[in-house]
Formats: sequence, C-alpha cells, structure tokens
Amino acid sequence: LLDEGLMERFFGRLDGKELATYAYVWPVDMFEPMHTAFDVESVAAVSTRIRSTLLNIDSQHEGGGNHIVLTSHADVLQITQVYAAGLGNVGKFSQYRFGNGEVRR
Repeated sequence: LLDEGLMERFFGRLDGKELATYAYVWPVDMFEPMHTAFDVESVAAVSTRIRSTLLNIDSQHEGGGNHIVLTSHADVLQITQVYAAGLGNVGKFSQYRFGNGEVRR
C-alpha cells in the first residue's frame, strides 16, 4: 500500500539544500508548530495530513488483527509518534529522534 500522505515533510525553499539548513526550521518548530518560515510545511499541517492518512488506512482494514507497518522519513515518523502519544506540543518532535532503520511499536 503506497499512500502520498506518508511523504516527507515539504521544506519549501530549503528543499534539496544541505541537511544543515533544516536547523533553521527545527528550533522554530518547538515554539510555533504552525509556522511556515521558508515556506515549509508546518508541523501542524503534517499532523493533520498524517491523521487523515491513518484514518484512511484504518478504514481499509476493518475487523482488527492486522499489523500495518508505516515507512516514511524521519520528521513525518517523529511527528506521528509525538501526535499519537498525545504529547502537548507536537513541535517538540525533534527531541524524539529515530535511528536509521529503527523500529518502534
């Protein structure tokens, strides 16, 4: 199952630049999850997109008993993790980093 809702967070004018340039965005995320500085997709928008995606996937697998593995990029998975855990500020997702190839349940 491929779903565009799992695509990486859009980094606007920073897309395709060196990873170090994302450091301009992540600190702002922690204090303002709705910001779109540099035309980035806000953390709030990613949360909304992921919620919709998960509800859609879930509706296709009614009856329970299914194990579904989601694969995406770091920001999307970390935002999803913080959102699903119900933490107060999803903008702090960068404090919950995944290791390469790490699996969490």
